Amino acid sequence: DGYKKGAQMTVRVLINYKVPPSRETEVLPILKELRIRVPQQPGYISSEYLKRVDAPHEMVVISTWNSINEWNTWFKSKDRYITQSKLDEIPGVKTEYSIYGF
Repeated sequence: DGYKKGAQMTVRVLINYKVPPSRETEVLPILKELRIRVPQQPGYISSEYLKRVDAPHEMVVISTWNSINEWNTWFKSKDRYITQSKLDEIPGVKTEYSIYGF
């Protein structure tokens, strides 16, 4: 049937962080800051933080939300933007988002 615009659907957001090894000590405190803030957001269900075994410079967060709208509210929030900007300012750090519904 597919996704219907406006339909309530639980989503998982995969956030892939590519971090140069020399920058990991700068990135980890910012990720910890996000770990504290995200669970306070409406619609947040859970998160899992993983470090890639065969490429330790890559980390992924698997975040589950009640709906795409609640994820989008967090994604567009000033709070998230300020924190993400700190990551974006670190040379070589890249963040990619993928959203999946179920």
